[in-house]
Amino acid sequence: MILHEGDEVAIVAPASAMTSTNQGLVTEAASLLESWGLVVRLNLDHQPHMYLSGSDSERTVALELVFADDAIKAVFCTRGGYGSQRLLRMLDLSSAGPKLFVGFSDLTALHLAAIAQRSALELIHGPNVATTQFLADTADAERNRADLHRLLFDGGDVEAPVTPLVPGEASGPLLGGCLSIVAAQVGTPYLPPLDESILFLEDIGESPYKVDRMLHQLRNAGVVDRVSGVVFGTMHDCVDPYNRIEDVIVDVLGDLGVPIAFGLPSGHGPRNTAIRLNAPTTLKNKTVTQSQGTVHRDSESGDSAP
Repeated sequence: MILHEGDEVAIVAPASAMTSTNQGLVTEAASLLESWGLVVRLNLDHQPHMYLSGSDSERTVALELVFADDAIKAVFCTRGGYGSQRLLRMLDLSSAGPKLFVGFSDLTALHLAAIAQRSALELIHGPNVATTQFLADTADAERNRADLHRLLFDGGDVEAPVTPLVPGEASGPLLGGCLSIVAAQVGTPYLPPLDESILFLEDIGESPYKVDRMLHQLRNAGVVDRVSGVVFGTMHDCVDPYNRIEDVIVDVLGDLGVPIAFGLPSGHGPRNTAIRLNAPTTLKNKTVTQSQGTVHRDSESGDSAP
């Protein structure tokens, strides 16, 4: 689906609280979305609880209200951080009405759960709106805004550059998001089957040995044995003085026998190209491409079909 001028949208805060110095970013985000011709509803009435934007019950209710409201055509998130996983046992995303749900980082928990529960939500891995990544007066932020606007209002295909680590070509629905969240969801009912998917993984500030550990968690659990391909984001600041993150990736995953690529400019870091999750995707050497649409999973077998 795509948005049109006059559509009603909501801003929610399922994860971390906004700091006092960043409260103005919420107002700025709402103003920007309004400048796109959207009618913005702020579902942010709850008060911060510890490091969270609100209590688990308050954040759950806020999400359920906007997901069930047919008038709301898209839901945006203030920021990531931490907190979305705390809501999964309380949320029934299978009952959410069809609408766009935009976010990344900690919101990967909700994206994965929505796919696992065969939700009608259409998922976009893209900027959280009350952030400098989205709002700053920089060339990268301007491109992030333009990319998201185009995907929301125009739809169409997505094409992004990558660097092949293991050359080859593969197709399948794009599943994944923040690596640490994907790894944490292993062994729960909130991780959908990854078979025949293009697995997308990105993160920030994780040392190469920590990335190694999380990738081995995915391998040891057997959840990546039958993926069609793997594409990594830029893995912003996942460095140490002695190891290249690309070498670690190939060392851990290189024998899967599928194409592996690096550097998709989506996720943490200055660039966050908006891409569709659970959408038909092709990985071919130096390019990732997506056609418009969602892959629906068979309720009995877990198989997928366009």
